[in-house]
Amino acid sequence: MASQAHLLLPLSFLVGHRDWPFYIRLTITNVPTLYRSGSTLNITTSKLYILTVVVEKVFTPFTTSQVLVVRVLSPLPNHPSLLNCLAILKIYDPRYLEGREATYSSDGSLLRKERPWTLDKEVFFFFVPFYSIGRSPMPEFTYIDYLRASPNYKRGSTNPRECSVNELDKEVEAVEHLKAHPDCWYCDDVDYEVDFEVHLCRRASDSWTREVDAYHILATSSLSGFTVPTFYEDGDLILDETRAYIPRVILLEYIPDVTSVSSLGDISVITPWHIRTLVATAVKFNELGVIHWDINRGNILIGSKRAVIIDFGESTSQTQGGIKKFSDDDWWCQVDESKDLIAVKRMVTQPDPTTANRLADAHDFRKISEKMG
Repeated sequence: MASQAHLLLPLSFLVGHRDWPFYIRLTITNVPTLYRSGSTLNITTSKLYILTVVVEKVFTPFTTSQVLVVRVLSPLPNHPSLLNCLAILKIYDPRYLEGREATYSSDGSLLRKERPWTLDKEVFFFFVPFYSIGRSPMPEFTYIDYLRASPNYKRGSTNPRECSVNELDKEVEAVEHLKAHPDCWYCDDVDYEVDFEVHLCRRASDSWTREVDAYHILATSSLSGFTVPTFYEDGDLILDETRAYIPRVILLEYIPDVTSVSSLGDISVITPWHIRTLVATAVKFNELGVIHWDINRGNILIGSKRAVIIDFGESTSQTQGGIKKFSDDDWWCQVDESKDLIAVKRMVTQPDPTTANRLADAHDFRKISEKMG
């Protein structure tokens, strides 16, 4: 059966305009057959084992990854007890991310049309040299410029470009610009679709890389299996279809009987022990060489015996891919900017399920930090 979930988000989340006050509703429908309950998935792990799992449950919406509860059907040499047990499988497949859905204003009018996946658009992620996998900033000189420099590029106007990249940062502005400049290169619908595909591929790749870097550090610490999920494996999803982008995966501990702070109905279950444990965990993250950057109520899980921080898709690690990227002095400058500790205290002392968003300005919460010592 098709699965459906609703998510109410500010428009700024989608089009980058922080001053617009109205909201839109996103609907995730028709979970792909590949991820439905009962489906069998095969994975090639980083150690070149073939791992088979069966899907037990799927969580929507698919924001930066697809999160599934799976049952492990084949043995993992490093984790033999995991056989026939449940685990969390995070799949970073841009094909099924929620950003593809059509978006609507509060009055039901269409703001952005649906952007379905196609192989032709996905291929651009690999054949355009200006988009690299990793943490380098997005260049202003985009793949569109690269294409138009090619003698084989014939589509669109031959007029000089009429507008700068900065003038088209916001999609709604681009739509209005298109009405006034129908021949403008940067207003071509197809260009936007390909640009969007490249963006989703890059986001999926970057999130996976950041999570793996963080878990490789945390997996050998005392936090693993206690205040962060146990990290089992990473690898690639084996697909029967032709794809340019091979989805990466992470296999993590399934933690039963926990609830995110954003979903708690009774905040009294957050005890002083939970708070102390989470604060100590945030401190330990930084000491080990991990900055979370996205500690919000949805990323903190509370149970009777566990207090867990999850989702390291926006994290920064001092060691990345086995290489130390920050000196100790530079690292602690990064830590000072992050305010992860203040964010943790804010999230567990003032739960508010309606505002489970990233801490936008940690300086606003300095007083909370001072009160808690």
